[in-house]
Amino acid sequence: MTRAGVLTVLLLLTGCQHANRPAASGPTPLVPDVGTPSSVATARITSTRGLLLPIEKYDATAAERNVVADAITVAVRGCMAGFGLGWSPAPVRYRTPAPQLARAYGVADPATAASLGYHAEAGGSAPTSPADQQLTPDQLTVYAGARDHSGMPTAATFHGKKVPAGGCAERGLATIVGDPTLDPDSAADQILISMGARARKDARVEAAIASWSRCMARAGYSYADPLEAAARATAPGPKPTAAEIRTAVTDIGCKNRVNLLGTWYAVDAGYERLAIQQDAEQLAAVRSAWRAAVLKAASLLGRPAPPAG
Repeated sequence: MTRAGVLTVLLLLTGCQHANRPAASGPTPLVPDVGTPSSVATARITSTRGLLLPIEKYDATAAERNVVADAITVAVRGCMAGFGLGWSPAPVRYRTPAPQLARAYGVADPATAASLGYHAEAGGSAPTSPADQQLTPDQLTVYAGARDHSGMPTAATFHGKKVPAGGCAERGLATIVGDPTLDPDSAADQILISMGARARKDARVEAAIASWSRCMARAGYSYADPLEAAARATAPGPKPTAAEIRTAVTDIGCKNRVNLLGTWYAVDAGYERLAIQQDAEQLAAVRSAWRAAVLKAASLLGRPAPPAG
């Protein structure tokens, strides 16, 4: 998470938590050397519905994010009031995000394939953030603060009163979270993405994908891997076509025939466990700092703290 006043608050309130794992065709992240899981227990998996990756237990929960967002709103509003300005943002509400495995391996549930093809299940829209509101020039000056030529917070005044560096937005964030750069999912997301890239190149996963591709070819489809199938076969528009559904149903059928889901998940989880063991101290430190912010937020609001994720 970048330390940049309004942007920092915006990222915290609107979800620097999961963007789902990037497709394999995207830029390859730096992959730390954690070794290779020599053996993994490969169960037969026909759907990833309800299945979580090991790293997901380190993610901030929607309830935690909501209480922190509410407390930041109170802190920012108090700061703005100190300059004689009102501030009434739209409420921020998080929903529990879709599990990472919902689309990490392409379509991964027979019922979803048969009804939606490669289209995603309907979900909530991104929460509205304070930065989406129309602010007056005076409000913006105090909310965001001033920036120097490099974009870093710098001194500013409003009617003779000093505006905090980064404005009330960053002051409110720091009041609740402490370190404005804290991203509760940063360490977990790094493991999620980097180990996902590592698992994709593992010989066991590559062999299972090759078997899946041959199965698809026998059904008349030419795809190198499931993510290519999802990218190419998804029809434009909000609803799947009959052809898309046929492709997706064949896709999940081939996955199940060669146990691609079971193999990919087992290898993916194996790499994650190695990374979690290696980065246990960093994960614990991030989680401890975030939990302290959650407890502080709940105390300020006079609410019970939500349970830890």
